[in-house]
Amino acid sequence: MEEAVKPMFDLVQERDLSPKISSRTMVYLISHGEPENIESDKLGERGRRQVSELAYSRIIAGVSRIYSSPDGSAMETSKILDQEFGIGTSKIDCLADVDLKKNLDPETLALFWSDPNIEIKDGESIHDSQQRFGDCLNKLVTKHQNDSIVIVSHPMINVLFNSFVMGGIPQVEDWVYSGYCSCASYEVTRRSWNLVMPPDDSFLTEPSSILDSLPKEVKEKFGL
Repeated sequence: MEEAVKPMFDLVQERDLSPKISSRTMVYLISHGEPENIESDKLGERGRRQVSELAYSRIIAGVSRIYSSPDGSAMETSKILDQEFGIGTSKIDCLADVDLKKNLDPETLALFWSDPNIEIKDGESIHDSQQRFGDCLNKLVTKHQNDSIVIVSHPMINVLFNSFVMGGIPQVEDWVYSGYCSCASYEVTRRSWNLVMPPDDSFLTEPSSILDSLPKEVKEKFGL
C-alpha cells in the first residue's frame, strides 16, 4: 500500500496556531541622503532635501524607533527623520557601511565585486558584510516583535542585504544604480525576512544615485 502523502499546508496551520511564530516586525531599511561627494561623511543640500521629503512622504508609518549606522551621513539622515517622528535614534556600530578601508579606487572596487568571498586589504568581503549586517538586524528585530522600526544605513550595505534576502549574487550594477534616500520595507517573522517593498525613491522630486557621485575613473573601469 502506498504511503499517504502529507498535506503541504500543515506548516501553515502550525503558524496560525502558534502566537510565538505569528509575531512579526516591519523593518524600513533606508539609505542615507546624497552626501557632498562619494567619500564625504556629510549630507549635501540635495541630500538634506531628500531626507525631508522622505519624512513627509508617509511611506514610513507607525514606527517606534530609529536605528542608525554610526557614520555621519546616516546619523544626519536619522536626525532629520526623527524631527518628524519624534521617536529617538540609537547609533548601532554593526549597521556601518561595508569596510573597504575608505578605498574607492577602481581596482579595489573591481576586486571586491568580482568574488563574494574576497576580503579587501584586511576589510570585509561581500559575504562578511552580509553576515555582519544580517546578524545585527536580527538582534534588533528581536527587541521589536509586533512593531515597526527604521534602519538607516548606506546604499552599498543595503544593496548587499537585499540580495541576501532575495537570493543570488549581488552585482556592481545593483550598487551603482541604487538611489540615495531610497526606502525598502521587509516583514520579519521569527528571523525569516520577506521583502514587502523593494528599494524605492520615486517619491523624491530630486532623485539621485551612486552613479551620479562616482569619480570618472571608476565609471570608466566598469564601463558606465
